[in-house]
Amino acid sequence: KKVSEQYKGKTLAGNIYKGNGERFLPAYTIVEKGGIKVGIIGMNTPMISDFEKGTDHLDGLVVKNPVEETKKAIKELEGKVDVMVGVMHMGLENENGIPGTGVQDIANACPELSAIFAAHMHKLVKKEVVNGVIITEPDKYGTHISRIDLTFTKQDGKLVLKNKTATAIPVKNTDGTTIVSDPTLEDTLIPFHEYARGDANVVVAQLKG
Repeated sequence: KKVSEQYKGKTLAGNIYKGNGERFLPAYTIVEKGGIKVGIIGMNTPMISDFEKGTDHLDGLVVKNPVEETKKAIKELEGKVDVMVGVMHMGLENENGIPGTGVQDIANACPELSAIFAAHMHKLVKKEVVNGVIITEPDKYGTHISRIDLTFTKQDGKLVLKNKTATAIPVKNTDGTTIVSDPTLEDTLIPFHEYARGDANVVVAQLKG
């Protein structure tokens, strides 16, 4: 909550609820560009329930199935927008084989979406098409930026999606060279990185025999 309040943009996470049944954050926002209304739906990986076990980070919150919550958001947006796009902190494929943890499942269940920006799994996916939904994921560490282009035309006075493309663009300097890490920033972040690694590598059990 503290981080989301500091962020100046719109924060979305439609599958996280308060204990009273209200959404913790909005499931969607509507952005209008060039007279085209775009419904942007945001979900988080339900795996955060496992990631945050043993902490108080999700106290008072309920993490729900992002596939079902995306369906719900789509119904709420119907008739209000010209196109719907997903912005999901989830990878392309299901994580650890658990249903509903990858955007492929969302695309298969929600053909109303035209495109999905994926993330979380640190994989480079320039363009994948699942059930007619285009998907892109920008790798990791800011090396790429995902881009989706939606082209519309007017037919009988109505906006119709004519074409859609997706890619992941490498982040480079103006001279075309690859951007390297800032050593000063690296030094600042190393203690936090080492703490996180230590926490992630704690042995919680051993299986012998």
